Amino acid sequence: MPSSSNYFTTACFFHSINLIKMLNFRLKISYHGKSAHAAAAPWEGVNALDAAVACYSNLSNLRQQMKPDWRIHGIITNGGLQANIIPDKAELSYYLRAPDEENLALLKEKAVACIEGAAKSTGCQVILLIF
Repeated sequence: MPSSSNYFTTACFFHSINLIKMLNFRLKISYHGKSAHAAAAPWEGVNALDAAVACYSNLSNLRQQMKPDWRIHGIITNGGLQANIIPDKAELSYYLRAPDEENLALLKEKAVACIEGAAKSTGCQVILLIF
């Protein structure tokens, strides 16, 4: 990588995208399940962390179908309290970016399908806040 301090502003892959003018949504995603002891009675739990991991994977896989000027960035912000307890709550934070309202609405629709799919596949409830 070049030693120039402005490498990312001069690199060729940024020349065609004006990141400053992109519209964005911030998403706070909360999955709710049921806690249980992971060794004594795991079948009694509904694992919210599994939903968060599925969501993360779904949104990562979505990148294969994204337009070149769409962006999605996210992290898992809460994955439970202890390793031997099936977590009843897990949270993610994401940003969606697109160059205009039409593209942002389409990206949001696809992202929401990924988020809801993770809830459905794990039996968790999801709360989605969009800012």
